[in-house]
This record gives sequence, C-alpha cells and structure tokens, in this order.
Amino acid sequence: MAKNEFLLNEFKSPDKKYNVMYSWVWNAPITKEGIKEQIASFKEGGIEGIYILPEPENFRPDSMSTELKPQYLSDEYFELVRFAFETAEENGINMWLYDEGGWPSGGACGKTNEEYSDAPPKKLNRRSVIVNENEKYIPSADALAAFIGKKKVTEGECLKNKAEIKEYYLLKLPALPNYVNLSDKKVTETFINNTYEKYYKAIGDKFTKDIVFFTDEPAVDSVTLSQEILSEFEKEYGYDLKNYLYIFDSDIEKTDEEKKIIISYYRLMGKIFNENFFIKLRDFCRSKDISFGGHLNGDHLADYSRASGYFSSIEALRNMDVPGIDVIWNQIKVPYGGRRIMDEGEAFYTRIASSAAKQIGNKFALTESLGVYGEGLTFDEIRYILNYQAVRGINLFNLMDISYAKDGFYNLVERPVFSPQKPGYKNTKVLSDYFKRISYILSLGERVEDNALYVPFADIMAEEKAIYENYKNLGESLERKGVNFDLIDDAGILKAEATPDGLKLGDALYKHIIVPECKFMPEEVKEKIKAYTASPEAYINIESENLRYLVRDLGNKKIYFFFNEGEAPLCEVINVAGKITELDLITGEAYKKDKMEVNLHCGEAAAFIVGENYESEKELKLEYIAEINEFEFIGAEKFEIAKCGIVKREVKEAETKENFSGNVTYKAKFILNEEVKDAEKVRIELAGFASTVNIAVNGELCAYFGLSPMYCDVPAGFFLKENELIITVSNTLADELIAKEEFIRENFKVNEIGPYHERSLAIEKQSKAKLSKGTVKIAKYL
Repeated sequence: MAKNEFLLNEFKSPDKKYNVMYSWVWNAPITKEGIKEQIASFKEGGIEGIYILPEPENFRPDSMSTELKPQYLSDEYFELVRFAFETAEENGINMWLYDEGGWPSGGACGKTNEEYSDAPPKKLNRRSVIVNENEKYIPSADALAAFIGKKKVTEGECLKNKAEIKEYYLLKLPALPNYVNLSDKKVTETFINNTYEKYYKAIGDKFTKDIVFFTDEPAVDSVTLSQEILSEFEKEYGYDLKNYLYIFDSDIEKTDEEKKIIISYYRLMGKIFNENFFIKLRDFCRSKDISFGGHLNGDHLADYSRASGYFSSIEALRNMDVPGIDVIWNQIKVPYGGRRIMDEGEAFYTRIASSAAKQIGNKFALTESLGVYGEGLTFDEIRYILNYQAVRGINLFNLMDISYAKDGFYNLVERPVFSPQKPGYKNTKVLSDYFKRISYILSLGERVEDNALYVPFADIMAEEKAIYENYKNLGESLERKGVNFDLIDDAGILKAEATPDGLKLGDALYKHIIVPECKFMPEEVKEKIKAYTASPEAYINIESENLRYLVRDLGNKKIYFFFNEGEAPLCEVINVAGKITELDLITGEAYKKDKMEVNLHCGEAAAFIVGENYESEKELKLEYIAEINEFEFIGAEKFEIAKCGIVKREVKEAETKENFSGNVTYKAKFILNEEVKDAEKVRIELAGFASTVNIAVNGELCAYFGLSPMYCDVPAGFFLKENELIITVSNTLADELIAKEEFIRENFKVNEIGPYHERSLAIEKQSKAKLSKGTVKIAKYL
C-alpha cells in the first residue's frame, strides 16, 4: 500500500501499528499464569497494544510499594518478558519495550551505579569560607575556583579585610537507582549493556520497525560538571569556564556578556547529552531494526530544557525516531466553567514532538498521557486531552496505565487505571478504536505546515523571563488567529537547506519563520532566516478562536481534522473545493457531504477527506422508529475499596443514589414495526446517559458506548417485533475514592498509597462524572 493511500477498510479497522498503547506496570510477583490471565483480560477490554513498565523493589521503596519479582533484569525476568511477548502475539496484541525499571531512564534501577562507580552526577555546588584580615586564602582540596562576588580569589592571596569567599566545587550526588550522569558516555554504555542488549538477547527475534523502545524523562542535573566537560568547554570556546563559575550563582546579577557564557555552557551540555545518550540509544535501536522513542523531562515548560540539560528539547527529540511528549500531570484540562486549559507552560507545547518528527522525516509523534489524572475521567474527557494533542500533530497514543498487582491499593496508585476492577472496563474498546482511527488518518501524507515559530532557547538559558513570556503569548495568539505552526530552534535552522521556497528540514518546508523578541539569537541564524520572515497566514479561514485544525496532504486529496478546544459548542462551514467525505471516527463509516460543516461540542473532533469519493460511502439518512425513556431497575453492582483491593457487591437501587461507583442495569420492552427486517443495519442512539454504557437486545450483547454523541450501528437481525432491551450504565471510581478518603489513610501505609494519591484525589473531587440514565432512540437507515 502506498503511504499516501487512504483505504476505507483500513480506516474502519487500522493495522496494529496504529493501536493505542497501554503501560502495563509490573509491580508485583509475575507468573506465567498471571500473564496469560491479564492478557486475556486486555482482549476483553479492547486493549490491543501494551508495553511492560517494570517497577522493581528498589525503585522507590519509601514512597511507592513496588514488589516486582523475579529480580529486574535477571534471566528469570527476561524469560517472563519473552513469555509475555509470545502470549500477546498469540492474542493479536502488539508490544513495545520500555528501557528502565521505573523512571527516569539511564540507571537500570541501580545496575548502572553498581557497575560504574563514577555514574552518579557531580553537580556544581558552593560553600562559604571566611578569611580574616591579612590572612592568606588557602583553597579547600576540592575547590575548582573561589570568588568574592565576581572577583576571582587565587591561592595564597592575602586579603586586607575580613571577607566571605564563595568556593565552587563538585558535589557527587547520592547513588540513587535512577539518577545518573547521562552526559557521561560510559554511563550510557553501561545502561545499554544492562537493558537494551539484554532485551535484544531475550526477544531480538521479535524486533520490528513497529516496536518503539521507549525512554522516559532522561535528564542531566543542572549544573552538572566534570573535568571532561570543563576541558571540552575550553576546547570549544577558547577560555576556562572555571574563571566564571560565579555566573551560576542566582544571587549575582549578570551582564549580557556573562549571560552569553551561561548560554555557551548549556549549549555545550546539550551537545554532549545528545551525543552521549540520545544518539547512542537511537543508533543501537536502528542497528536492531526497531525504533527509538520516548519523551523528555518537563516537556510543557521550555525552560526545563535548561533544568534538564537539553539546551533545546526539539534537538533532543530530533535524535529519536519517534519523538514524544508527556501529559500525565493534569497539564491539559477540560475547560469546565471557563477554567484555564493549562495553568503553566506553553499551551502549544505538544508541537515540540510533532515538529521534531516532521523535521526528521518521520510520520509519527507520540504522547504518554493520563497517569496522574485520577479516576474521575470520563471517556469524553480523555478524548479532549488526546484530541488537544492530535490537532497539534500527535498521532501515536500511549495511555497510563494497567497495574499487574490488583490487591490492596496497588491498582489505584497511578490512576486512572484500565482494569477489570473498574466500572465500564470493557467499553475501553470504544476509546481505543476511536484513537487508532485518528492515528491512521493523521499519519497519511504530509502535514501541511509552512510556518515555524522560533523558540528562543538561548534567552531561556539566560533566564530572560520577559522574553520567555513573550514567546508563550505569541504562540497562543497565533493559534487563536488560526495560524498553525511548527517549532524550530537554532540547530534546526542551521541544519536546514535554504531554498527559494523555504527552509527545508526533513519533511518540513518553512516559508515563514516567526521570531519573538529575543536578545541572544546567533548571528548565523539571523542571517539564514532573513529571507523567510514575512508575516504568516492561516491555511484556512476560521471564525471561532476555539476551533483548531490540522491538514494533511495526500497528493490528490487532503485530510482535514478539526477540534473544538472551547467549552461552548461551535458550528462553522469551511469553504473548500472538491468532493467532500466525512469520516466517522466512532463507527469507522464514511458519508458523502455537500459542504464541510464542522459542528462540534467541547472536545469533539471531526475529520473530512476532500478530493475523492469512495464506493462504500453513503449519505446518512435515518428514520427513527422507536424511543425508549422508561426503564425498570433490575440490579446494581457497587465497586468498593477494601483492605484486600477493589471488591464488588450487589446493591439495591437506593444505594446507587449517592457516593456510588459501579454498574446499574435496567430493562425495557419495546415494539418495532415489521419493516425493520428490511434494513441491513439499525442505529442505536443514546442521550443523557453516564460515561459508559452497554446494551443487549433480546439476550444478545450488541453495543458498547463511551464517547458522546453515543451511537452505534448493529445488524437489524438483533430486533424482533417485540423486544427486550437490557442496558447497563457505569459510573467512574471517583465517588468511591472520595467517600473512602479517611478509610484509605487509616488502612494503607504511605508507600502503599503512593506519592500521587493526594493530587489525583483533588482532581477526582472536581469530577463531573455522575450516574445518569436518559433516552434510547432506534432508527433504520433509508
């Protein structure tokens, strides 16, 4: 199949490489029987993609009770990993790989420190030394340099007055399992030998390009130094950094010249980090025919590039095959009641991954999402969070998480979880199918983007806060005006080829480089972008500042993807020329349209193809033949938190009115005209129901629902003249978690509850997910 070819059959049931991937947390003793049982449960929930996220016993024993057995990276561990791959393969589930025990990546959960004594970071630190009047300064044995303010004090120098001297030295940080100096290539080599090489030995015969080896939040502590770095700095810039160590004192006001030295340090650190970590891991993966991907630390804040040693997060991501971002900390919120979508960071930050992917000629950019969002999320809210990213170019979706351990509080430490122990689990398939269709269509052709917003990383390194704020405001303003853009940095501009049509880098061709106010842009960068600074224009005209769009060019046709970012519904007609087909992201069907009408509620998306019609598409014409709004209660199942874990018990209808988390089942009888038998399919539509619902007609389960508007098509053969409908409505676990707040504190230890509980609980208390029932409509196709 040509990479630009759209196929309706593949849209309806995309290839496994587009599957939503779920993090499967191995946090307990693992057995082959448990693996088989859990993978079988994944199929029941429509989960078709997973990767193992190991959490060994020594990962965070004080704050997280993680009891992985057998020992992480042992032969027995890899035997179970292989068994999991084989079992997943037998069940049609594809797997990725995760490169660490816990996170951040690099320490092999202690193995790197065990085998390489110089692995812990050495951070620049300072101490005060008092020298009395007429006393000579004698430096401490480990002192790199000493200063009074900005004046360097030399060994044996006699001070006329009593003074406080600041000595700068390297502090070796504790040998924690997952914190190592990733600027040291020997650290990376040790890490590769203990993880990547061992995975290859265990399951190398399973490796394919579709497997992503996921690296998670690697970072270099600021300010990491070593004799090697100091030597490299002098070689690169021609002077000794030790003469200017005072510039790293936040209490000292810096001149522009001194800020340039800071920028030089961070630029060099980014170069070393890329060469000694990212590129080494990427090259290993490429040599084994798999893909290297993952995400960085603090993605939503560009100034984390300083705190984490990247200099440019975009450059670090360009050194991955599948660049990614992280949305596990409630960064993106659904704008209920007019609340801000993002409280901190750049509202457009997910563009760093999609920009990097385009600039290396890759079709995919991934997200690791949820994780610390709580159990109150409805599927509609998850859809908002992911669509917010998709319209900015993200097209591979990794959701957190699935806990292997199910007893005690394990299943609720990093929530939401996707587990049979939560209401509505089997409806997960609705969510997975929706987003693998988005993954499919948003990876076809080329993303239409000829604008790039320059990220002033040098100014960010120099802590020019006003410039950083101006950059954020400019990006948000462009989005409100309907101007799409990628993000570009110094390294990208310098690597790009200057052509008459724009700056070409990978699959990107930028006609317009949008430059915010900045002080420290390199002269060679200024010179190169001179020809490309004309004002940007929106690709299509839109009226609403809350309507976001993305366009992909397939050559003879285009895919248009729209998302309503605002709280209020919106409706716009977009003027385009050519045959128009709307793609139904929920059902996988396609419908002919006379015009491109975008009619969306908050968080919804719409997709269209312009330029071609398809044989199996149709016009959507329905005749409603039944409406059911009276139901008889027949049973309820409450999910409760107990000392042993989550338990279920049958309850009466009265117990479903307050603080209820679980499933409620109703029935109704209805009569249909005999003419329904003439229809091939019948549409079931629901309105006013809770977050997830399933329906059985005449004793046969026929439909799962989770995303609004709730509808699905089923064979007409389900229906008779006289029918019985059984409907099960599910609530989230949020109410139970809120009701059991004191019980949890009293019955579980701090490390059993974990470090994310309070944050998740606060989010759960804001949850809008409440149990409700509404109306069922049935229509036949005309």
